[in-house]
Amino acid sequence: MISRISEFLWGEAVFFFDCPAHIAADAVLRSGVPCFRQKLTNGFYTCSVERRDRARLERFCARGQIPCSVIRERGVLPLLKKAVKRPGLIVGLILSLFLLFQSANYVWDIEITGNERLSDGDVLSLLENYGFFVGCRHASLDMQRLCNVIPMENDGIAWISINMAGSVASVEVVENIKGQTAPEKEEGPIDLVAGQAGQIVRFELTCGRAVVSVGDVVDRGQLLVAGYSEKETGPIPRLSSGKVMASVVWEDSVEVPFVQRQRETAEPEKIARSAIFLGKEIFFYKKGLQSGQEYDMIEDEYSPTVFGIALPVKIKTVSASRVFDRTVTVDQKTAEEQAKQILFQKLHGFSGEILKTSFLIEDTGTSIVARCTAQCIVDIAKKTKSDHTEQTKN
Repeated sequence: MISRISEFLWGEAVFFFDCPAHIAADAVLRSGVPCFRQKLTNGFYTCSVERRDRARLERFCARGQIPCSVIRERGVLPLLKKAVKRPGLIVGLILSLFLLFQSANYVWDIEITGNERLSDGDVLSLLENYGFFVGCRHASLDMQRLCNVIPMENDGIAWISINMAGSVASVEVVENIKGQTAPEKEEGPIDLVAGQAGQIVRFELTCGRAVVSVGDVVDRGQLLVAGYSEKETGPIPRLSSGKVMASVVWEDSVEVPFVQRQRETAEPEKIARSAIFLGKEIFFYKKGLQSGQEYDMIEDEYSPTVFGIALPVKIKTVSASRVFDRTVTVDQKTAEEQAKQILFQKLHGFSGEILKTSFLIEDTGTSIVARCTAQCIVDIAKKTKSDHTEQTKN
């Protein structure tokens, strides 16, 4: 890479020799001029030398009557000579560089993160009220003051940050949780009843009076924790809360066939490429997809930079991977492993402490049926309104 840059700075002259290749190569070697990129073009020898060595090689070939000519010059100086003949090109280049450096002072794109209740449009409208929008000159705005004023004057935002990366603004928002609707307050006494049958293992209560003991076997819907306390003056209502851990039995089954259809994706293919500028998308090319076929879509965006300055444009590439089904046949062992894996995933989705598990495998000839039985410790407490008057009578 460094050598290519050096060659460009010093300049390069490409020689063409109108004689047999071995004679031309021998002449260049005897001249002592360093050369590079030697090759045969249509049977004739060509090579490149630095521009400062051009006259030296030409004099040597003239003395030896070796026919040669310079067919091309590359480098800074030849480029400048061409540019002088085209003043419009120089003006355009200077103007482009000026606009490029000036564009870093303007906002050409706004990216918003952290917003959940507020939409991107709501945040953009809010920023626009304070003079921050696509096309504004951010260098003339007091960004620190802007980030301080917005949360003070808007209840929905607790904190906001605006960071500029070239001409792209990254806006990070933290919404105000005080603006969220508070949960309804529970009124009256609350009981805890069994959400499912099980054997009581332990209590983890923060309020309430247990009416069953550790080791008791309870049925679904049975009262576990009463929402009142007995005092000399009578029952006092309580909002029972906490956990009642019980040992329960979890059961489930799954059937896995030997002949299966598996989904696969083909190699991704680029179907569209576009530039996004000021919210407008300009397509370079766009290919249609086959109707009736399923695809997985992959999008990739990046902002090109020049001299470390992000251009006010995004390049977007869309690729599509064709999805198709393939029929495969698995053996009994593989089907059993698949069935157990499915059951384990279901079991771990069942919140609680797993004590032990057992499997029953049945081969139906065309599939494997797996049944899992697991002993778990879970919270079976379920809140419900208490009728302490009726319970007191009983």
